[in-house]
Amino acid sequence: MRIVKLILIILVMAVIITFVILNNEQQAAIKFIKWSSPNLPIWIICLLSALVGFILTFFFVHAPGSIKLNARIKSLNKEIKTLTTELNRLRNAGLDEESVDDLVPGSQGQDKTDHLDKESGVSL
Repeated sequence: MRIVKLILIILVMAVIITFVILNNEQQAAIKFIKWSSPNLPIWIICLLSALVGFILTFFFVHAPGSIKLNARIKSLNKEIKTLTTELNRLRNAGLDEESVDDLVPGSQGQDKTDHLDKESGVSL
């Protein structure tokens, strides 16, 4: 959906720019503080101002969001590494036979797979 929206915006801008180019053959000069440009066709001035607008929008809108996303990705990768290390530590810790016997009541010294609790019907 986002790509379709972007394509539509680009097409609309292209139609507007084409319309301006075809209907304006006048020339104008740009004056900024003490600087003055030579006489240029108005369509070139419009095209350059649109290009500058796109570039400024990218830097002030897209770039800060991208920086935030990169920082978030970096923190999440760090968290993944920490959790993976903890998971591997827990997997490798293992339970010794005594601790398993402590977890299963009444199963000390018996084979836990063959033992069937008569009251509950649950295999331990």
